[in-house]
Amino acid sequence: MSTKIVNICIPECEQLPDIVSSFTAEENYLMLKIGSECLKEGRKAISTLTQKEIYNKLKEETKKDIQKLEMDLLVQKQIKFEKEEDLKLFYKSQLDKQSKEIKDLQNQILKFTTDSNLLVQQEIEKEKEKNKIILEEKEKQINRLGDSFEKLIKQTNNSMAKIGIVGEKTFEDIALTFKDFENFNLINKTKQGGEGDFHLQFKEFDLLVDAKNYTNGVPIGQREKIKKDLLKNEHINFAWLVSLNTRIDKFDRAPIMYEWITTSKCIIYINNLTSYDEPEKILRIAWFICKELVKLVDKVNNNDEEDDINELRNKQFKIIDRIKSVRKHLREINTTVGVFKKQVDTIDMELKELIEMETESIVESSYSVFDEWWDKTIELTENEEDKLTSSELWIKFKQENKKLIDEFNLTPEKFRQYLKTKLPPNYYLLRSKGVSSAFDLKFVSYKKVKKGNIKLELTELNKK
Repeated sequence: MSTKIVNICIPECEQLPDIVSSFTAEENYLMLKIGSECLKEGRKAISTLTQKEIYNKLKEETKKDIQKLEMDLLVQKQIKFEKEEDLKLFYKSQLDKQSKEIKDLQNQILKFTTDSNLLVQQEIEKEKEKNKIILEEKEKQINRLGDSFEKLIKQTNNSMAKIGIVGEKTFEDIALTFKDFENFNLINKTKQGGEGDFHLQFKEFDLLVDAKNYTNGVPIGQREKIKKDLLKNEHINFAWLVSLNTRIDKFDRAPIMYEWITTSKCIIYINNLTSYDEPEKILRIAWFICKELVKLVDKVNNNDEEDDINELRNKQFKIIDRIKSVRKHLREINTTVGVFKKQVDTIDMELKELIEMETESIVESSYSVFDEWWDKTIELTENEEDKLTSSELWIKFKQENKKLIDEFNLTPEKFRQYLKTKLPPNYYLLRSKGVSSAFDLKFVSYKKVKKGNIKLELTELNKK
């Protein structure tokens, strides 16, 4: 459709309405045509009347309408007044009724509380009387059990002491096999701490002996103990850890094994001594092993060139002992840390559940406010790339609902908790483990505003 341009002048101080720019060519033509005809008719009507007559004529024509409108207004005011009075009376009666019901309920609750406390107290007294005799009998049984337990502990300690004495006596009898050795002497050290059970003295060297009469294997703690005792006795270079009936942990691959703890001090481990037909020969073999080791130590000590090597070896032994000690402490620390970690995780889960319960109860009070905004603003999609952050949504909600935020005391934490109730877990991604941390929402986007067709309704002008 072809068009043509028409220039129309208007006063410089006047401005055209913005809607004029949206008119099509046909609408511009209709606007000019209808306006021209109205102005033409108006000029004809005005040309035949004076200004005063026009005013009087308009006044007469609108008088009835004005009176009718005034009457309608009075009627509406009266109706509104009557409705307000009816509402006031209705709400007043409801409030009075509710107040009365609340007072009655309070009285019932007070009465019920008093009666229930009285009944509970009576039942407690009855149960106390019933169980009084039973409790007294239980206390007597507990006292008897405590006495029996103390006696059992004493008997156990005595039996352990007896077992130790039997083991020491057994070793002492077997050790008499050395009575024909030159300058042999057996000294009992059981009552002296840090000295072992026996000191065996020979012409060539001295021995520190610790005899164990265990029913189970000799643990690592006893090896560490005899090692400390040997280091404490600087004049003794050899120690025997003798297990009479069982094996020695980590050193049970042969009847006799040895371990150097420094370049000059050595521990001999003797397993299951009494299980052999002739245990005396086992002790003699251990003695000859020590004699050969003494020769080796003397040879090394007499060699001046080996001094530096011995010093390095001693340092190495000390470092190895330190490493073993550190490893032991690390294992204990790791065990303790594991226990603490489980406790912290348990406390964290309980706190998280408490916080979620609290925030859910708070959020429920303002669900209607959130739901209305959510339905109006957000739509779900099937595209995983559609993402919004909880912080972004909170900013938008805060801008659009400032009064509601103050009225309901809404916070970002409450808002995030509400978002979690609107979406399943796979729709939001937590940025950290904290309950109040921000997160991303998937498959959501803002609703798009649909622009409808602008319809211009042209009303007929009253021709005067």
